[in-house]
Amino acid sequence: MASTKTRTAIWTGESFVAGSAHADSSVVDLADGYGAALNIKITNGATGPTLPLALQIMISNDNSVWYAFGSPLFGNMENNGVVSWAGIVIPIGAKYLKIVSYQTNTAQNVTVDADISEVTAL
Repeated sequence: MASTKTRTAIWTGESFVAGSAHADSSVVDLADGYGAALNIKITNGATGPTLPLALQIMISNDNSVWYAFGSPLFGNMENNGVVSWAGIVIPIGAKYLKIVSYQTNTAQNVTVDADISEVTAL
């Protein structure tokens, strides 16, 4: 029997302007699923930032109180640099998920792509 998976785009080509305040993604409701896999990619422009962009995966049981899931994820400072993480396992017990960007990147904008594939039926 095949499982059913539902893909949700969190950020698609989202541009983070150098030096701006942090930003939260939209909240992904995982309440009806059986775990998920998260993919994230940070892409620098032709000139890399002087400090890398930092992202933090956050989970919540009530969409109100949020907890850091793992350590922050950092981009790099290379020109046209790309850093990616695929298949970050989000456990079945996570009810809500969001990603927070901490605008540590300075001098140049950075682009982020993130999506999640949730197992919704077994």
